[in-house]
Amino acid sequence: MGNTIARTKILKIISLAKHPVNYSGIKDLVGNSFSRVTIYRMLIRLEKESLIYRFPDLKGDFRYSICSGSEETTPNNHFQCTVCDTVYKLEREPIEVSIPDDYLVHTVQVLTAGICPECKIFKEN
Repeated sequence: MGNTIARTKILKIISLAKHPVNYSGIKDLVGNSFSRVTIYRMLIRLEKESLIYRFPDLKGDFRYSICSGSEETTPNNHFQCTVCDTVYKLEREPIEVSIPDDYLVHTVQVLTAGICPECKIFKEN
């Protein structure tokens, strides 16, 4: 499949985002340029092409982030602030995962919740 305007624009939005972005964030940035179906179709396509990956947040929405190339072999570690709802992609730290040998693991996602440093400052004052 070739590049389309929708594919190019959605990939650019995700790659330039400071934090993993959800559908609403993408929709806000594209406005009425693309339908809901087109946006979701492009997200599925980009994920199949291993250019982005998705993971569920605390609210049950999916967040999207750019693949660095090793998402399948290294656990993804994220932190979601319960105050501002921002999701942070944390630097990869070794995460021990104990899975029985008869399971074939493709990805591991870790989502930790709490208060981010910015919101913590406001809560302390």
